[in-house]
Amino acid sequence: MNLYNADILINATVYIKAESEEEAQEKVAKLNGLCLELAEDEHAELPITGMTYNNPDLPDVSLSPAVTVGYADPIQVVEEDIDADPEDRTLPGDDNEPEEDDA
Repeated sequence: MNLYNADILINATVYIKAESEEEAQEKVAKLNGLCLELAEDEHAELPITGMTYNNPDLPDVSLSPAVTVGYADPIQVVEEDIDADPEDRTLPGDDNEPEEDDA
């Protein structure tokens, strides 16, 4: 069995508590290009809480855990024959075939 990956664009909802629209826009602008691990974590740089928008404990800026896949790039091979023993696996572009025993 092979392992593949594809980059995908994910659309998510961010909730922002702010005194004004301008303050909210400043906070959301800081998120551009942010790289994060998606996990429900109330203490992360950008928390993913699953809390409803009217929950008084909702952080000032947080992501909803519900996302939509907007676009998926074509798949790429990450690793071939992942069920094989680690020393027998091949990586894409690996010109070295696994060595066979001379038994």
